[in-house]
Amino acid sequence: YNSSHWEIFIMQWQRRWHVSVIVPLGLVLLIANTGLLSFLNKEDPFVTYSRRLRSASEQVRDSHLYALAAMEGLKFEELYAAVMAAKDAAASSSEESRARISEAEDRLNEKEAKPRIHTFWEPLDDTGMTTESNEAMLRLWEAAWQAAGWEPVVLTMEDAMQHPDFENINRTLSTDMPFGGYDLICFLRYLAMSMAGGGWMSDYDVFPLNPLEKGGSAAQLPNGGTFTLYEKQLVGPGAVPSLASGRQTEWDRIAHLIYENALEHREADFWSDFYAFIDIDKNKDGLYKIEDGVLQGRRALTGRVWQQSDCGITEEKIAVHFAHDAIIRGQTRTDEVMSDRPRIAQSWLEMWATKCEIVPFVDAPMEISVFAHLTSQNAFQTS
Repeated sequence: YNSSHWEIFIMQWQRRWHVSVIVPLGLVLLIANTGLLSFLNKEDPFVTYSRRLRSASEQVRDSHLYALAAMEGLKFEELYAAVMAAKDAAASSSEESRARISEAEDRLNEKEAKPRIHTFWEPLDDTGMTTESNEAMLRLWEAAWQAAGWEPVVLTMEDAMQHPDFENINRTLSTDMPFGGYDLICFLRYLAMSMAGGGWMSDYDVFPLNPLEKGGSAAQLPNGGTFTLYEKQLVGPGAVPSLASGRQTEWDRIAHLIYENALEHREADFWSDFYAFIDIDKNKDGLYKIEDGVLQGRRALTGRVWQQSDCGITEEKIAVHFAHDAIIRGQTRTDEVMSDRPRIAQSWLEMWATKCEIVPFVDAPMEISVFAHLTSQNAFQTS
């Protein structure tokens, strides 16, 4: 045999020696070592680890690790720590995967969940309504939105007070501004919506008509969640903040935007969130979106029984707003007063439901092909 044959023979012999002698010897040493140390009542790293083992399979695993450590000239605790670290890393990776799956499921459930609509409720005496009619309006609001497939949520001053800037904004608007109780609350409700996580909010005298094409859930807010008002002014800039939507950060941004606008007009005889939105749209265009999604109550109250031919003005409208203005400028009976608003609204909604077809509000931008545009302009015609 030459030297290379001897080297191969020695390597094969060593491999057989490791398997047939070293591993069994390691097990024997393990048992003897454990028993001897127990007898002598001394502490050893492996005994410390062994005491923590909970199953036979773990004992077998550690026996193999002890033998492998002896073969490789390693300390058992070092090899054990390395194996456990690798196991923890694998478990962490698996946990991250489960977390990602759970997050995806949550997003899917959010898309399929009912859309949520909020209103801000704080009893006041200067609304022209009795306590009973105010409460009747709130009950009608809850019942109507729930029947339309939404989840109605009533926010209060307690929700607004959770906002970290509530104290400063409330103190400034209460003492330095020409506000009545109603107008002050109209500013503070945006803080409550921020704390509620954003989404949809309406006045308590706004009632649902047509659904949104994409459903309106928190995961499907119009305009990508940018703050949007839906009662477009018939004339002039701005919009009535009777129905609004936006993600949580947008509600917080708007709360501070209209607050700063109010401070800019602190010398005015009167100011409101409505005035702020008009001023912002007029002088700082693009800070919020406006959609034509709410029918003004005065246009709905025609003074006669609706026919199907009247339904055109409600098509693609998300809601109808029976504001104070609706009673003042709409066609009502001579004996009807402001406190009759809940009954007037309910009667009109029942009439509308029997006369008009559902025409959803289109909350997704239409995809228009550039080729369709070119075709319409006869761009491909040849002479």
